Amino acid sequence: MRELIARIRRELPLDDPAARVCHGACAGGCAPKLLEFIEQQLDDWEWRLAAGARPGLAELSALARSARRVHAVLVREGLLAAPAEPIHD
Repeated sequence: MRELIARIRRELPLDDPAARVCHGACAGGCAPKLLEFIEQQLDDWEWRLAAGARPGLAELSALARSARRVHAVLVREGLLAAPAEPIHD
């Protein structure tokens, strides 16, 4: 889970102020709200891991799926380039 969280933090523009600005019409999702959502999920999992939680495959898959969906919206919105190869778990 820690590796997944680190990869999501590396690959999504969580620290990019331009990605946090509303650009008007959203094609399939609001980038700032989705980034806020995924960052909250990451923070929550980091807290839970620090408290000794042991996530199962279902939790890993759910977080990865959420990150892929956010990534897809950011690509559609032009905030990220499309990956050269598909993102896998």
